[in-house]
Amino acid sequence: MKPRPATAHSRASQRLFRWGLVGVLVAFTAFEELHLRPQLRHHHLTRFGQVLADSLPNFIAPLLLVALYITLFQKQTRPEITRACGSAVAGLVLYEFAQRWMANRVFDVQDIVATLLGGLVAWVVLQVGCPT
Repeated sequence: MKPRPATAHSRASQRLFRWGLVGVLVAFTAFEELHLRPQLRHHHLTRFGQVLADSLPNFIAPLLLVALYITLFQKQTRPEITRACGSAVAGLVLYEFAQRWMANRVFDVQDIVATLLGGLVAWVVLQVGCPT
């Protein structure tokens, strides 16, 4: 069965969904950096709270980067989304390894895991409504 071509209405819906996703991610990132992360660090909650405070930005980064790339450059197909997710995750993981040689930076395997999970979530979420 042949897939139906995307109509102007469905393309507009996809653009609206992606810009909405970018907006939500930017708003959450600002909230996380300005309020949530300092609160988690200040109150020294559980080990989970500390891991969340340290690794949440690494989970959000691929989501935000890929959603922004897909939205700005209007990449609509699954292979384009897959390439964007792979590139964002690879770049962020390389940056994490590069932190071994940067002053005042810390290499952390949990950050790599959070980046991989964020890339996977970005790939799954952005596949919604995409042509093959």
